[in-house]
Amino acid sequence: MSLLRVARIGALAIAFAQGVFGASPSLPSDQAQVLQIAREYALGYAEKLPDFICLQITSRDNFSQKLTPSVQSQGRSPVPLPLSESSGKGDRIVERLTYFNGTEKYEVISIDGNPAPPGTDHLKLVGAISAGEFGTALRDIFDSRSGTEFNWHGIRRIRGHRAYAYEFRVPKEAGIELRDVSRGADVEVGYKGLVFVDAETRQVVRMTSTLDLPSGLSITAAERSVDYEWVTIADKKYTLPVRSEVMLQNDDSRYVNRIEFKGYRKFGTESTIHY
Repeated sequence: MSLLRVARIGALAIAFAQGVFGASPSLPSDQAQVLQIAREYALGYAEKLPDFICLQITSRDNFSQKLTPSVQSQGRSPVPLPLSESSGKGDRIVERLTYFNGTEKYEVISIDGNPAPPGTDHLKLVGAISAGEFGTALRDIFDSRSGTEFNWHGIRRIRGHRAYAYEFRVPKEAGIELRDVSRGADVEVGYKGLVFVDAETRQVVRMTSTLDLPSGLSITAAERSVDYEWVTIADKKYTLPVRSEVMLQNDDSRYVNRIEFKGYRKFGTESTIHY
């Protein structure tokens, strides 16, 4: 990118209060069992991942010429929110993503085909930025302290396979803490969405989420989806993100990030990756 002055991004984080895993008591035993298996998978997901590197390619589109953002955030589980003004066209960011000892590290390689300045920080790029696709998003939903409520949503087909769909809702008491800069106020918001569990593998293959935003904030909508598929690393298969999409909107602007994860390979001191 030619560093578009679209919006400075802060990390939006989920801070959990004490609670219990909230599968709906109305769920039949077989649906509850599948959900419990998916929960155990999600909570142990990050620990099962190998050390790896891959390319993260983000195509960002801005559908407006004006932005009036004023929201910051604090905590964990990054999700993007705009913080300062701008406008502009879309851009394309290529990053080398390293996953080592359960931690994600981003190295910005190029912006709109031009080499990124040395030391460019992933989370300090102007524009809408997202993170947390590697386990954090799932863990936050299934964490036993979140008080998440689950309900049956039906059977769907995801990429040609049967999947069990569950609605979930995280209450604001265990949700996301937002700081509205212009108003100088802190706001807690919940979020809701769907998790899709493969009928055969019992693994989560898609997750979508939407923030329950109150009126009066600069952001009027924030949504994210992540698709997971089997990926081979060092002759072993793992379920990893392959696509993600983030949408942010306020009264004047709408931002859409379409993210692809490619070229997964085992991380080592000799590892290289080409694009």
